[in-house]
Amino acid sequence: MSGDIPIDPSAGGIWIVEAGDTVDSIADRVGHFWETIWNDGQNSTLRSDRAHRNILLPGDKVYVPALRAKNESRATDQIHTFKRNGVPVRLIYQVKNFNGDGFAGKKYILRVGFRRYEGETDNEGMIDRYISPSDKTGRLYVTLDEPGFPATLEVPLKIGTLAPPDTVLGAQQRLNLLGYRPGVETGSTIATIKDALVEFQRDNDLERSGALDEATADALRLAYGL
Repeated sequence: MSGDIPIDPSAGGIWIVEAGDTVDSIADRVGHFWETIWNDGQNSTLRSDRAHRNILLPGDKVYVPALRAKNESRATDQIHTFKRNGVPVRLIYQVKNFNGDGFAGKKYILRVGFRRYEGETDNEGMIDRYISPSDKTGRLYVTLDEPGFPATLEVPLKIGTLAPPDTVLGAQQRLNLLGYRPGVETGSTIATIKDALVEFQRDNDLERSGALDEATADALRLAYGL
C-alpha cells in the first residue's frame, strides 16, 4: 500500500487489509510494535481466524490502537541516539529442485525495494535475510549451474501475499512451492487444485479426497512452515 495512511495513528482505528498488507507492515507504517497490534484484545477474533500475523486476506479488519507519546529524560547539550525496535522483518526462501532437495552454496542477488543483498544459499538451499516490513515486492537471482536448470534462476517475489492454508488460494500457493504444481494461483475453485491435493494427501498419509479439509490444511501449514 502506498500514499496516505488510511487511519490517523494518533487516534487509532480499523485498518482494512489490502493485498500485501501484514501486521508487520501496518505496524511499521503507523509506528507501533507488531505485538501491540496483534495482541490487542480487539484483534482476538482475527488471531483465531488467522494462524499467523502476516497471513491475512484482503478485507480483513485489523484494529490499530492509538499511539501514545513516550517521554525520555536526557541531558541537554549532548547528542542522543534513539533506536526504533520491531524492524526489520525476516525473509526466508528456499531454492530447491523438483525432488525437494535444496541447492546448497549457490550465489544469489536479492533485490527488495531499493536495497540489494548478496550471499550464498546455506546447506539446505535457504536464503535468510532481514528486510523492511514495508517492502512488498522483490526479485531474486540465483546462479544455479545445474543440469536441466537455467544458468541463472530469476524469481519475482510478492511479499506478504501468502493466503491462509484453509483457502483455495493459500492451498494453491503452498502446493506450488512444495512442488505439486496445481496451476496458476487464481484461487478460483477447489476443482483447479483437486489433483494436486490428492497427490499431496497421498504423500502425507491422508485420505485422498481431493478436498481441502482441516487435516489437509494443517498438513499444508506444517509442510510449508506457515
